Amino acid sequence: MEEKQLLRVARILKVSARIVLLIMAVCLFGFSFLSGSESFGGGVQGILRNMPNTIPWAGLIVLVLFSWKQPLWGSILVFLATLFILYFFNFAGENFFLSTFVLSLLLVFLGFALMITTLATRPRKEKIK
Repeated sequence: MEEKQLLRVARILKVSARIVLLIMAVCLFGFSFLSGSESFGGGVQGILRNMPNTIPWAGLIVLVLFSWKQPLWGSILVFLATLFILYFFNFAGENFFLSTFVLSLLLVFLGFALMITTLATRPRKEKIK
């Protein structure tokens, strides 16, 4: 493939990774927002007491949105956040669930793809000879 075609594919992958990460983060935010509220009595009070469960996903949403404004730093921070999510939800506690592990690995893969494609599509400075 020519360099222009590779650059076009990298840009498409970068945008796709951002969109999929944003969709997944919003869905996981909504799930975590509502899922644990019944253990706190349900209703508005249960939802408000369950708010700490939404913090990692709210942070991921903010970082993905930040990656549109600052592509390089945003993509690096998204990748680091997904690595933190992988560790926090799978290896920090007593419980290990395969579904959570696979979902976390998918987030790490998308964060890595976002970081690599951002680095690949950066404008290059021409060397002066």
